[in-house]
Amino acid sequence: MEKDSAKQRAISILSEEIVKNRLVIFIGAGCSVSDGLPSWKELIHDLLKQYNIETKETDPLRLATRIERDAGKLRLCKSIADRLQTRPDTKSLLHNSIVRLSVNLFITTNYDHLLEDSFRENGFSPMVISRDKDLSSIDPGK
Repeated sequence: MEKDSAKQRAISILSEEIVKNRLVIFIGAGCSVSDGLPSWKELIHDLLKQYNIETKETDPLRLATRIERDAGKLRLCKSIADRLQTRPDTKSLLHNSIVRLSVNLFITTNYDHLLEDSFRENGFSPMVISRDKDLSSIDPGK
């Protein structure tokens, strides 16, 4: 009964934010797993195996730093890019569904481009901010 009450409260809050046009969607790497891309944890695990790195460390950010140090930044970047390749014809049902939501701000930490591709396929031009310098192009009035 308590869970139902909490669920109803969450639905009420989300509904109110949608009506007020204030809902923000935050999308993580798990959104692209169904399209064949690895989760962050899987990517780190694959890279540790690729570079034969054995460690008892479990923190993903520390592991990524260790991989970069051991493999070198250029090799690591190439390995990640190779692992994250998607077919040009990849059409993500989940991403396309997300794009159709009545929301004006989406934030993602994804390292792939499937969400941006879905926006473009649906007639939108997403503003992609991937570096600090991109922030200067934001118009706060929009």
